Amino acid sequence: MDIAGPAFVWGITAVTAVVLLIAIFILPRHRGPGIGKYLTQAIALIVSVLLCISTIGAWLNKENQWFTSWQEIVSPETAQDASTQDYGAKETKASATVPAVEQVATAVQKNPASNSFFGSQLSQDDSKGQYVKFDVPGSVSGKTMSVTAWLPPGYMSNPDKFYPVIMGFPGFPGSPDTYQNTIDYGALLRDKNTSGNLANTILIVPDVYPGNYDSECVDASGDNTPHTETFVTQDLVPWIKTNLRVIDSKDAWATTGYSAGGWCASMFTVKHPDIFSAALVQAGYFEPIYSDNQKWLDDQDPNYMLPDIVSRTKPDVGIFFYTSDDDDLPKDTLPAFRKAVQAPTELTISTVPTGGHRVEVWVPGINLGLDWLAQRSGYFAK
Repeated sequence: MDIAGPAFVWGITAVTAVVLLIAIFILPRHRGPGIGKYLTQAIALIVSVLLCISTIGAWLNKENQWFTSWQEIVSPETAQDASTQDYGAKETKASATVPAVEQVATAVQKNPASNSFFGSQLSQDDSKGQYVKFDVPGSVSGKTMSVTAWLPPGYMSNPDKFYPVIMGFPGFPGSPDTYQNTIDYGALLRDKNTSGNLANTILIVPDVYPGNYDSECVDASGDNTPHTETFVTQDLVPWIKTNLRVIDSKDAWATTGYSAGGWCASMFTVKHPDIFSAALVQAGYFEPIYSDNQKWLDDQDPNYMLPDIVSRTKPDVGIFFYTSDDDDLPKDTLPAFRKAVQAPTELTISTVPTGGHRVEVWVPGINLGLDWLAQRSGYFAK
């Protein structure tokens, strides 16, 4: 029986309802002598609580597709071979043609510990890299957002070195803490540099869901609505270039994101190819999906229909898309986007057979995407 299927979900719901009815209406009428009746009621209460928790979990799992089979629960770490297909531009960019970085660091870039945005967070011992948090004011968007950054090993001790950048977007509900605590993306980047072919890379993760509203990373009208696209592209990107030692070339800038954050990563890369050259997407989608009571724009707003945009503008960008075949979220919009992609746009789709919609499935895809990125752009290659 499929763990996310209606038979199991409704079945456990019915069993829970029956046990609850017995515990509430039948057992209290039991008038037998001794402690037995109280022990029976206690057991029924415990079983009812466990069944209620299981029922809630089953419905949440059905809605979110965390697990799609019992095997995934029994052996969640089972490795799966990914199948890959390329669309649009078939040839990746040659990494050998990357020009030398001739940027000169400013005083604030050389000495990040003196930057008031970071306060006293920074450690001079950066042999393993470090996370820092700060607030970035939005002079253009009118919004201030909190941001988490990963500074790679050696950032503090090499004040003249410039780095490529990956901007990450969490799913909804979610926050930058997922990148730091659940995924530990910084550790993935460090390990890829130590044992792989990835250059040391800065990670930037803005909190695009402040106040727990589902911004979908769009710009909406009104003072109290999201202006996320403007904040990221016109406030955050200039701030990063001013305050951090980042390579000032679009080929050294990429995005990444999972679920709703995958939509954000694709949207920013497709709509702003002058800033970003690549996106690493885990189980995202290509049209905004607004949460209940948080519909900021029309569902068919042409400014955010990525299949139409990529067909019309043909941006010179690459997207590495990773998902499991049994994850339903990407299925509505991925076919139209795949069909719309034409050279020079590059789309690589990598899939595994099972896994559902959860972080444990996506981490192997993140690692594959980082390898793809290092092969695609010399700025990301070690």
